[in-house]
Amino acid sequence: MRMKFSPKTVLALIVFFIILVSIPLAVFQVKQRQEIRKEASVEGGAATISLSPSEGNYDIDETFTVGVNFNTAGEAISAVAMRITYDTPEVEASNIQINNELPREWSCPVQDIYPEDGVVKIDISCVYMSVNGYSTTTDTLLITFNLVANETPAINPTDLDFDPSETKITRKSDAQDILGTPISPAGSYMIGVVIE
Repeated sequence: MRMKFSPKTVLALIVFFIILVSIPLAVFQVKQRQEIRKEASVEGGAATISLSPSEGNYDIDETFTVGVNFNTAGEAISAVAMRITYDTPEVEASNIQINNELPREWSCPVQDIYPEDGVVKIDISCVYMSVNGYSTTTDTLLITFNLVANETPAINPTDLDFDPSETKITRKSDAQDILGTPISPAGSYMIGVVIE
């Protein structure tokens, strides 16, 4: 004997089935949004900043160049700001240069090197003046600067760090910082010490 269902019963079963399928899909979508938020937070930010070379061994009076590289992980950005610090005043920083192979829309109006309370600080702020923003998926050279010591530093190696509270990569769409926490030390340089 075949059972007959009224149109109201069929409609109720269809609605029940749709609700039954929609709840797990909605939960899945909420979890996905939470994962994206976690990735975009500063602690888990996708963008990176680094020094190159990150280590080396140099002689007294030998000037060497350090580059600052950044990677936006494909996100369009409008600015990069950084503070690099080190506590070996015997090492002199100088000659900040913007990478001349970058698009002409890049400008770095802040380029300061100064000692403060026994710590040398290098402040650099660069903006990308284009409506579309700038993005890269590889390490890209932003600026270079020189280091030199005329005597063996009291603290060796000289360790350079990005100050996490003053170092940011700003997303173009909402001006949020997308930089992940930089590694520490970002650069470590032995000066005037022979390594065998």
